[in-house]
Amino acid sequence: MPGLRSYRQGMDPLRPPLLRQLRPAHWVAIDCAVTALLALTAVVAFRELADLRGIPHLAAAAIVAVAILPAAFRRRWPRGSAKDLAVSEIKVSEIGEDFEILWKEKLGEGTRLLADRSLEFLRWHYNVPCDGAKTSVLCCRKQGQLIGYLVIRDEAGNANGLRRSLIADMLVKQDDPETLKLLIVAAYKHAGRAGSHVLELQGFPANIRRLCAQWNPYSRSFPATPFYYKGAAPAMHKALSDGALWYGTPFDGDTTLMPEI
Repeated sequence: MPGLRSYRQGMDPLRPPLLRQLRPAHWVAIDCAVTALLALTAVVAFRELADLRGIPHLAAAAIVAVAILPAAFRRRWPRGSAKDLAVSEIKVSEIGEDFEILWKEKLGEGTRLLADRSLEFLRWHYNVPCDGAKTSVLCCRKQGQLIGYLVIRDEAGNANGLRRSLIADMLVKQDDPETLKLLIVAAYKHAGRAGSHVLELQGFPANIRRLCAQWNPYSRSFPATPFYYKGAAPAMHKALSDGALWYGTPFDGDTTLMPEI
């Protein structure tokens, strides 16, 4: 269609074509192999340094540690920090009026392109018949007031046995970094308890992706363009070309409306 443009927020290719074919399980195997290679290199380096005259064994060990530890710990696990915030987990059926209040407050923060997240729509959206996944809601409260939530879907295992938990949506008052961080940490722990091998986040604004990047996660490019748009007027079309305007998540498309087959 003439004038039709696509939006790929957070899904631009990050790797050469060969590496784009690798799946998360492949990256885990590669990481284990690299760790083993580092350990072998450390042993060889220590033995070589220890044989040199004038270098004590402890000094040789320290030199090797300084050389390999930054690479060995390149993956960092999410950890929370805020003490005045509390996170709890509820079912979709327990979504209450405080979600409606948060949604109205979020609408007043500025212009953003995102789907309706009113109380009525949330309850309808996540009530998908024959859905094989389990959906949970993580709520973050400050002094009893809801200031953010994250929706996570624990999907059934694939044919290869790989289980995935997907962050379906996340909405936080003023996009507060501490609240976002605490919810992502809670999602990471939830995925571990659910027996998932992968916690996946796709889309979301650049500030949220930058926050996640501090933990050096595995990343891959999305194989398809999730959003197509054409503004009804030239001014709207121009406005939509600004990525900062978009708040694209799996909730805003049809990802969370498609039950597993």
